[in-house]
Amino acid sequence: TSGNIAINGNSTNSFGGYGIFFNSSGSSTGVNVTTVNGDITLRGDSVGTSDAIALGGNGTASVNNISSQGGNITLNGNFHSPNVPELDHGIAILGVTNKIQTTGSGNVTLIGNAADQGDGISFYSSGNALVSVENGALSVTGSSVYGDGVSILTGTNALRATGSGSVTVTGTSTNAGGITIYPSTNASSATISTNSGKLTLDGTSGSASSSAGITLRSPGSGAAAGVNILSNSGAIALNGTSKGGGDGIAFVGSSTNGFNTVSTGGSAGMTLNASSNGAAGIRFNGGTNSLKVVDGVLLVNVNAPNGTPIVQSG
Repeated sequence: TSGNIAINGNSTNSFGGYGIFFNSSGSSTGVNVTTVNGDITLRGDSVGTSDAIALGGNGTASVNNISSQGGNITLNGNFHSPNVPELDHGIAILGVTNKIQTTGSGNVTLIGNAADQGDGISFYSSGNALVSVENGALSVTGSSVYGDGVSILTGTNALRATGSGSVTVTGTSTNAGGITIYPSTNASSATISTNSGKLTLDGTSGSASSSAGITLRSPGSGAAAGVNILSNSGAIALNGTSKGGGDGIAFVGSSTNGFNTVSTGGSAGMTLNASSNGAAGIRFNGGTNSLKVVDGVLLVNVNAPNGTPIVQSG
């Protein structure tokens, strides 16, 4: 009821082992970690050949459910194997239906780090993920050396704040992309949304990288299965920085039926801060790409000292 839940997993075997693994394979029960109004904390560490925290299993009828009615939920995964190369992640959310949600003023915080080729935090493998707050703060922070900081890939994935809460996604990578959102199959979609709170994407790719700070990329499957960054009335900020040869912010579509939409209502407005050291500050490459405000200001602030501020092709 009011108590807290803490799960700590530490895999010290250099050739195997998750820090924490939720393996939901039964549609009738699944894996449930719940408290009425307490806090839930998962801390996973792995030096092996498996993710620090993995929420997976078999089939989208199976459910991993982490929920509290007003408490804070924190997942902190650190993958740092000495084996080279390793594709494992700090936090992997994959394969089944995963729900991480709190109501009231509770916060949800995901922190993932990968020291090799895995992503800091990755949503993938055709699962259905819902990460949700009401009036609190939803924060997703990922870092990697050779993988993306945060990736949102195949499946139906939604990060949202339904009340006055905010959503912030922060990704950094030394050699790859800061934030990569690419629901690559026609059945996949990615939605990040708020109601009245601020929505921020902050992606940075390092000096050794040719990837973008932020990439929004859609398949040719229509608006319903594209990338949607939405707010009813809150401000939206996209901050994309490439310290190397990548774009600051890249909008990519495989055809005109590949939709990337960034939209807010009301008067809050939208800001794009894009910086590239050697390519485009902002690149539109194919697709149907929309940046929409209603009564607010759309501000595009671009810095590309060794490249081109804005490029459109395809």
